Amino acid sequence: MHYALLSASALAAALLICACGPGVTAGAQPAGAQSWEVSFELSGGFAGMMKRVTISHDGRLVAENLKRRTRVEKRMAPDQLRDLDRMIGQARSEPATPAGTLGRRCADCIQYRLTVSAAGDRPTLSESGTTEGRRPGDPDLVGFLIAVLNEAVPP
Repeated sequence: MHYALLSASALAAALLICACGPGVTAGAQPAGAQSWEVSFELSGGFAGMMKRVTISHDGRLVAENLKRRTRVEKRMAPDQLRDLDRMIGQARSEPATPAGTLGRRCADCIQYRLTVSAAGDRPTLSESGTTEGRRPGDPDLVGFLIAVLNEAVPP
C-alpha cells in the first residue's frame, strides 16, 4: 500500500511539473524563429495555368487556382513547415530573367515567380524564371513549392 501511494504521489508531482512548462502546438515555430512569408506563382503552359500560394511562418497556407477561381486555406503540416523554414534559411536569390525573353524561348513553358519577405536578419528573396531549361537559384525550394501548390489545388 505504501509503495502504491508513493508511486501515485510521484506521478502527480511529475504531471504538475510538466503542466507548468510552456505549451507547444502543432505548427508552432521554435523559440527565436523569424517571421517570413512566401509567395509563389505558376503560370503558362499549353492550357494557360494560373496558380498562386502564400505561406506564412506560422503554417497558414492559402492556395488559389486563378483560372478555375478556387481557393483553399489550410495549415501546413509541421514537418513540411520545418523543411520550408530550413530551405528559406539557405535560400539565395538569382537574377530575374526579363519577361520578354521568356516568351521568345518557350511559348508554352511554365513560368514561376518566388518572393520571400522576411523580418530580422533573413534576406528577402525574389526570383522568377521558367521551370523548363533553366536551373532556379534554389531548385529544392522551387520544387517543394510546386509540389505544395499542386497538392493544395490540383490541376
